Amino acid sequence: MTRGDKIRQAREIRSKTQAELAGEVGRHKTLIAQVELGFKEASDDLLETIALALKFPLAFFSSPPHLEFPISDVIFRAKAGISRRSILSAVRYSSK
Repeated sequence: MTRGDKIRQAREIRSKTQAELAGEVGRHKTLIAQVELGFKEASDDLLETIALALKFPLAFFSSPPHLEFPISDVIFRAKAGISRRSILSAVRYSSK
């Protein structure tokens, strides 16, 4: 899991879109997408700003990867009433 993956995981745990995160850190959504996909590396300053915006410790972004559950393995009781964003947040939180 790369820094970009960890940023995406933290963003999804906090139920934020790339656009929302970009607005909070004062950067363009395209940069956030490129960092998450691994096309660009996040600078130390950007990583600190993202950590503060998402309320995660900076160490989270450099910690070793954790086991990640596929969405298909997670069971929800009333899945029809749950948004995709909530499902992603739950899956990401369980992988934390």
